[in-house]
Amino acid sequence: MSRAWALFKAHPYIGNVVGYTTLFASADLIQQSMFGGRRHAGAASDLGDLPQPDTSTVGIDWSQTAKVALVGFCFHANFNYHWLRGLERLLPGGGVHKITLKGVDIRHNKDRKVHRKEPRSQDIYLRLLVKLYRFLARRSNAPFNKVVLRRLFMSKTNRPPLSVSSLIRKMGLAGRENRTAVVVGTITDDVRIQNIPKLKVCALRVTDGARRRILKAGGEIMTFDQLAMAAPKGQGTVLLSGRRKAREVYRHFGKAPGTPHSHSKPYIRSKGRKFERARGRRASRAYKN
Repeated sequence: MSRAWALFKAHPYIGNVVGYTTLFASADLIQQSMFGGRRHAGAASDLGDLPQPDTSTVGIDWSQTAKVALVGFCFHANFNYHWLRGLERLLPGGGVHKITLKGVDIRHNKDRKVHRKEPRSQDIYLRLLVKLYRFLARRSNAPFNKVVLRRLFMSKTNRPPLSVSSLIRKMGLAGRENRTAVVVGTITDDVRIQNIPKLKVCALRVTDGARRRILKAGGEIMTFDQLAMAAPKGQGTVLLSGRRKAREVYRHFGKAPGTPHSHSKPYIRSKGRKFERARGRRASRAYKN
């Protein structure tokens, strides 16, 4: 018995075919025995006390049972096996919502979801931070952890770097003394700044130059797991981020270069006399006095 069970588990197609064949044949036998028994009971009441034949086998048509079993074997078993496997691949899961959807014809033209529920990156350290802050966001009522978790999901273009000069300017505002600057991204160096005050920062990454200058000024650099131990609800912190539209590519967006009131930067091969100069009224632009 255990060998047969192991065979069915290893090869579900065999169990599916045997199950549907047995089910259809058994249903036909039950139907014939019930209706056949009623028919012979009615005939006995009409014939009086005459001896009646055995109704246990006379009312069963074995050829019909074989045909019904053949239908279950050839059609229903194969169709349901492949159809249910396809639905399971399309809608994995066993919840009520998923099971309901498996029986509904679905439109797939609006299936794309842009709301991230996990990071696209497979970096194990980033995913450990996601696991940590997912727990903190679930078990605490502080919105700080939910914001950090959502920013950990973001793409790199949505986690722009923050320079040391911007960090100093933002942390120099009133009421931000002795607070920890939290940046879900990279902190970069700025050689234009000569003097750096004492800062306490937490970031996903700090460049070598910025790290050296912050530590030299007596500051402190924390990781997010250390921040979770020191401030599990984000108390005494300031969430900061860089400008998302600071990338060079945004200078090319907007109205076409050269059109009135356009400030978009043109895409040119190089700077020089022969490469897209201004369109003023002069001899080199086909205008003559």
